[in-house]
Amino acid sequence: MMSTLPEYADRLRAIIESPAYRLAYEDGDLLAQDDLRPLRLQLELLKPERVLREQGVRSTVVVFGSARVSDAVTARDRLAVLEQQAGTMPGNPTFGRDLTLARRRVEQARYYEEAQRFAQLISARFQQEGRCDFVVITGGGPGIMEAANRGSFGSVFHDVKRTGLTGPLAIVRSPRRVGEWLVHLRHHSFKQSNVDRLFRVESRRWLDHAA
Repeated sequence: MMSTLPEYADRLRAIIESPAYRLAYEDGDLLAQDDLRPLRLQLELLKPERVLREQGVRSTVVVFGSARVSDAVTARDRLAVLEQQAGTMPGNPTFGRDLTLARRRVEQARYYEEAQRFAQLISARFQQEGRCDFVVITGGGPGIMEAANRGSFGSVFHDVKRTGLTGPLAIVRSPRRVGEWLVHLRHHSFKQSNVDRLFRVESRRWLDHAA
């Protein structure tokens, strides 16, 4: 029996809307399956490589480290506030831990300053006369990542390039608005060795001395 026009339209719609009808690269449910993880990882490597090539980036320096380290002024201000409150909270174990941690953050602030200065030095040295070498690449979070961002942005050269990574961790979820970036790249977490291969790393500065 011949199908009526409405029945034919319904069957055609069912075919087109069926997951099996999707092109493989347009099928998000397919790409999300566990056994296709190697393919997703390959795409994680391929996309940033193409983006950096389009931007003329020839080499990078990855700067990562603790997201809890702050600059010296912020650390000292936090400690000063707690020390003023110390007399009102005798024997409070939680306050004691906070005070100890604040003092440690003051000591660790030098790592923030070092990361900032390092990023500024290499950006000023290797991005002159149209060069795009040793581009600072770091995460989108606070701490050492923020310091590297500020250092490269604070270079004497206004066209210094930086690349930001935004991962799934809550602590580095949003790109810091310290300066303009060359490009933001969102990715899933994977090993640092893969990051090195991914971003044409000539050198890696790992500043993770802080707890």
